[in-house]
Amino acid sequence: MRVLITGGAGFIGSHVAELFAKRGFDVVILDDLSTGNRANVDELVIDYDIKVIERAAVGLPYCLPDEVDSLDGIIHLGQPSSNPLYWCYPELFYKTIQEMQAVLQTAYRFECPVVYASSSSVYAGNKVPWREDMRIEPWDRYSEVKYICERMGILWARRQGLKFVALRLFSVYGKREEYKGNFANLFTQLIWSGLTGRRLKIFGLGDQTRDLVYVEDVAEAFYKALQLAYTEKPGFYDVFNVGSGKPYSIREMVTVISMYGGVKPVVEYLGFYPQFYIMHTCADINKAVEGLEWRPRHAPEEVVRRLVDYYATRMDVIAEWSPEPPTPLKR
Repeated sequence: MRVLITGGAGFIGSHVAELFAKRGFDVVILDDLSTGNRANVDELVIDYDIKVIERAAVGLPYCLPDEVDSLDGIIHLGQPSSNPLYWCYPELFYKTIQEMQAVLQTAYRFECPVVYASSSSVYAGNKVPWREDMRIEPWDRYSEVKYICERMGILWARRQGLKFVALRLFSVYGKREEYKGNFANLFTQLIWSGLTGRRLKIFGLGDQTRDLVYVEDVAEAFYKALQLAYTEKPGFYDVFNVGSGKPYSIREMVTVISMYGGVKPVVEYLGFYPQFYIMHTCADINKAVEGLEWRPRHAPEEVVRRLVDYYATRMDVIAEWSPEPPTPLKR
């Protein structure tokens, strides 16, 4: 079976590609390498003969080589996955919608399901824990465009019989995030601070919380979602939270990294929050546990040591990291 993974050379996408390849799928990666890097998948290309097409999804389906004459699923991760990126580059909003349309057209052409990487940011303004049936009222570009893409997928399911699953990802952390720089997860950047001794500036006082979920668990959720779609009838669609259900404050993250990772982050709390800042995130994962038969298996305390060891080997890339919070452009 063949699966197309957009954004497959990125942080999350490379882990998804690895899992599918190990389970016997013929994997095709489409990635413009804007935040991903070929180094994330070089070994996979050698070990599993993965195809890598260096293009954005907006070129679909016409950029696929002739030998890709069938698809059994599309995992759509090829979108900027950081809220601040949409602050800094507002033009990404339109590009994201264009690429979503291209992905849906391609899935319709090949009659295959789509599993879409949405975001927990769509819940902003709701009280935690966040459930899939909550009212969605986006309040920034990132959450708005993610919700639009969800609605596009559901519309194609209703009108065209496409199978569509959206996964609302919470704060994903793990290996291979070094190429995202200061758009990386805060937990990861705290590890970098501990390794480099560089002072990481954090909004507020450190009492804000994030629902941390390990990237390998997230990859498993994508696999489970595609398997679910295979069992359903044409026109099926659904939405699932992918988080841990356990939030950590920034101060708790610092403690975890210090106690279990062996390095101490250096943090400067700025004492203020930008407009529309999300103070707390926490997933209700009951629907995913029941509907996908999925639950997270890793906790930060259990994996932080291996992350410290991994990033200690990536110091040449981390040296380019700027520990300043991204600043939105005035446009």
